[in-house]
Amino acid sequence: MRTSHWLKSSLSNQNKYPLLSILGGRELAILRGTNSFEGSLPTVVVAEPDLLRDILVKDFHIFPYRRPMTTGDPVADNMVSLMIGEDWKRVRTIITPAFTSKRMRQMSSIIDECSKSVVEVCEEYCEKGKPVDFKSTFGAFTMDVIAKSAFGTQINSHKDPQNEFVRKVRESFLNFTIPRMMLSILLPSWVLKCLPSSFNPMRFDKDNFFREVTMSIIKKRRETGM
Repeated sequence: MRTSHWLKSSLSNQNKYPLLSILGGRELAILRGTNSFEGSLPTVVVAEPDLLRDILVKDFHIFPYRRPMTTGDPVADNMVSLMIGEDWKRVRTIITPAFTSKRMRQMSSIIDECSKSVVEVCEEYCEKGKPVDFKSTFGAFTMDVIAKSAFGTQINSHKDPQNEFVRKVRESFLNFTIPRMMLSILLPSWVLKCLPSSFNPMRFDKDNFFREVTMSIIKKRRETGM
């Protein structure tokens, strides 16, 4: 698409400010959307609720393509959130049964069990007369639920913050800062592919810890038939 055509579109005529200047302001709320550029890539930001509902629900099947993104990590590049087209449809069909109402009900017992730890932590704060640190408390709760339901690993992030699984999650995912995200967007995909894993801002599992855990779980379930 030619730059001149993109700049002359009706969306451009609604807004004369750079994209970053309106994302956090009220200007976007009164617009149907706006367009801008990520480098040389034309982009559209949709702001109208009815249009968003059509895209995400009614016409969702028409939008199997999403923002192209390459991380340079062969595992991350094959996540369903980054796939497009037929590959996306194939993987989505495979994983959909894992999120049926029956499966979700089976997870409720895991969530209930992990919730008990949250209650205990809150009671301890109350007994000491201290305010509850909700960010760390519910962050640990979320980590416990994911570890138990997805990895089959029983941990207690509240009482054992130095657990290897907990430490690896913090090192891999909680250090994803805004500058790191912006760097990953601005760098060309071929640069990310050439970077060593230790320097790649989008490479989360740098020492393959979660890959090895996942492969061991797959191997065990194949052997046991679970």
